[in-house]
Amino acid sequence: MSGRSFGWEVRFALDAPVSEKSIKEIDGIRFDTEVHPNGIELRGFTIIIPTMDEEGARILAEGKANRIFDYLSWIHNRAITGYFCGMTEMRPAGEVKTGMMTLRGSAIIHNPVDLDFSLVRDILEGRDEKLLRQLGHYSLGLKATDIVSKYREFYQVIEDELEKIDTSGVKPFERIEDIDSETIKRVIRNLSSHPILSNNKKHASIASALLGRPYLDMSNIQDKKLIESNLKAVQEEAQEILIPKLRGIMLLE
Repeated sequence: MSGRSFGWEVRFALDAPVSEKSIKEIDGIRFDTEVHPNGIELRGFTIIIPTMDEEGARILAEGKANRIFDYLSWIHNRAITGYFCGMTEMRPAGEVKTGMMTLRGSAIIHNPVDLDFSLVRDILEGRDEKLLRQLGHYSLGLKATDIVSKYREFYQVIEDELEKIDTSGVKPFERIEDIDSETIKRVIRNLSSHPILSNNKKHASIASALLGRPYLDMSNIQDKKLIESNLKAVQEEAQEILIPKLRGIMLLE
């Protein structure tokens, strides 16, 4: 990164704009709104990230953006989703700015409330880990399209609240390379089924080696990448089991 840089403006748009009664902003986030006679239409927001490389800035901003979407989903009790739509490096006037942009659009969601983002500063900054997990699972439950997935995600909020979690003695493996792929798949399965791994110390240690902690944070892009990188292998293994049992029934490409 050459020359002076004041950081990054990272922009996100809602898949469907949301009508609000009012919005109380916080430092570091600017909201893209339109004022109407009956309230405010929230269309997106811009997150200000301090000076760092472009990839790091986007990862940090996407984590915060996912927490904002989780908070909006909780407030409206429906899945509020969005997407990255561009980022620009902040430089002095006259200097070339770098960045990228994407575009999409959709219909408006009407269910206006008063939004006060100062009340969830700890969530946006990731300081309350338990609440972050619970809000993330609740949001996934709202987004799920089948009742089993909805039940699992909503129940994980309850389980996280009731379970006395003991992570003492959980130490990460020294070498990730020593963890075989089948074990990693089992660990991901357990991570996706429990708010935090504590009973199985070995799996908790492996999770800590892979993620830096024994639980999933679905607002974290690295956690999503871990699941995505193993999803195809799991699906193909499931196909190999089912194909001989479903003789003559071909899979669609």
